[in-house]
Amino acid sequence: METLRRDGVDTLACFQYFQKCFKKELFCDLRIQTDSNNYVGCHKFIISGVFPELSFLLEDTDHDNVILLPEFDIEKVIQELLFSY
Repeated sequence: METLRRDGVDTLACFQYFQKCFKKELFCDLRIQTDSNNYVGCHKFIISGVFPELSFLLEDTDHDNVILLPEFDIEKVIQELLFSY
């Protein structure tokens, strides 16, 4: 894959770092929970960029940083998030 550079920033390295943070749940400020025992940590800025319809929830500083999706399978949620990163 070709590395893009803009103003001295390696964009491929940035995307790889975002994926690493997601996979290791580093610096997560949001949790997507499918039921009481299954959740995945992620990042508001990624989710709001990929899913703009959720931005209004994520901009609310009073929000408890959990999005409940009990009707979804956790593995499908993780696959979608990996694609988003």
